[in-house]
Amino acid sequence: MNFTHSHFLFTFPLFIIPFWCLRGWPQKLWLLLASYTFYAYFSLPYALLLVASTFVDYALGLWMVSRPNRKKTWAVLSILFNLGLLASFKYASFLFNDILLPLNQALGLGQLEAIGKGLPPMGISFFTFQTLSYSLDIYRGQLKPTRNLLDFSVYVSMFPQLVAGPIVRAKDLLHQITGRCRFVLEDVREGLKRFAIGLMKKICLADALAITMVDPVFNHLGDHGPEARTIAVFAYSLQIYFDFSGYSDMAIGLGRMMGFTFPENFRHPYQATSFSDFWKRWHISLSSWLRDYLYIPLGGNRQGPTRTQMNLMLTMVLGGLWHGASWRFVLWGFLHGLFLVLQRTGGKLLPGGLHVTVAIPLVFLFVSLAWIPFRAESFNDILPIALAPLQCSIEGWSSWFMNHGNAMILLLLSALAHWHPLLKKACRWEQWPLEIKTVFFSSFLFWAISLKPSGASPFIYFQF
Repeated sequence: MNFTHSHFLFTFPLFIIPFWCLRGWPQKLWLLLASYTFYAYFSLPYALLLVASTFVDYALGLWMVSRPNRKKTWAVLSILFNLGLLASFKYASFLFNDILLPLNQALGLGQLEAIGKGLPPMGISFFTFQTLSYSLDIYRGQLKPTRNLLDFSVYVSMFPQLVAGPIVRAKDLLHQITGRCRFVLEDVREGLKRFAIGLMKKICLADALAITMVDPVFNHLGDHGPEARTIAVFAYSLQIYFDFSGYSDMAIGLGRMMGFTFPENFRHPYQATSFSDFWKRWHISLSSWLRDYLYIPLGGNRQGPTRTQMNLMLTMVLGGLWHGASWRFVLWGFLHGLFLVLQRTGGKLLPGGLHVTVAIPLVFLFVSLAWIPFRAESFNDILPIALAPLQCSIEGWSSWFMNHGNAMILLLLSALAHWHPLLKKACRWEQWPLEIKTVFFSSFLFWAISLKPSGASPFIYFQF
């Protein structure tokens, strides 16, 4: 269920009021039922997959403690089970159609029919990584398994962050579930504020950017010149940030209203002064997961520069593949791996060794170009879009500005919203009366809605 959909906005109060009134295990059971109802709204059969994932990792976690002589076996089984789910439901068609079929044809081994490509279960990449981290932390001795199946089930399925993160580790959330959640007015107030910020990012900025500048160009590339393509690239960088960070804000806000604290997932990533700094700010729950469970176990930077560069590249390529079963995502991961490797070897010639006024625009430029394969409709579209900035002309820019006044205003507002977080302090936003804030928010909301068709757009990261 989409957080911006009227169905959710009307039904959430029907959940939260009884939740505040209940105590102990009935409260947890109510949250569990609400979470499974939320997930079943997307797909009822796939809710059974969530149940299976919960029971398997719960049992394996207990076995690692009760049968320590086979601890490694249970950890390997958890890895195989979770990655097997991803391979079966998300990557099967990619592995067969894009790798095995071409290899079979190259070797002349006979004819094979391509298999159909369906949509993977909603949020499978998120909840498998979440349960896998639980098992790995137990194996490493960093976490004791919970014996309460209800607590663990709530941890795996908690609906605010179930389908698009943040990826919350058991050591950060399980103890909160074990405790008592009570109505705290300050938590509700702060949660509502955070949810409103996320809603504004999604509807007023992300969706408006998509409908005015991004989707028309990427969906109909041949109808647009190099200027429109260039604007679409930078607009998409802002769109995906406001879309995904908006979801994270809404998830964090909903969790706060229930008494839970989720980790931050974004810290103004386009203010990064280097590519490594970018990954400390973007999708923090995933980048830290890849660092702790993939990059460091591979050896990190402890085995010389060559091995470090290989580890960086492999981590980022697999991180790209985590996002989707396509060579486009592999290319996106490869580009970011390349950026990180060059940063380590380039010294002062690349962002990280440059002054902040030069480094920030450069990082944004390269990251924006890397988003092209992430958004392009096909591999054939990537190069024409990437070359567009080199083909622009003064006449073309003059024509674009004359015909896209609203789009230009929106682009500037989006840039201000990201690069000037101190703007609210400069204009003393906190001191404004609530009535004026409400008028400002409502006016911005209705203006943004007028730029896009009615209806709730799905969050970009729902597909992962």
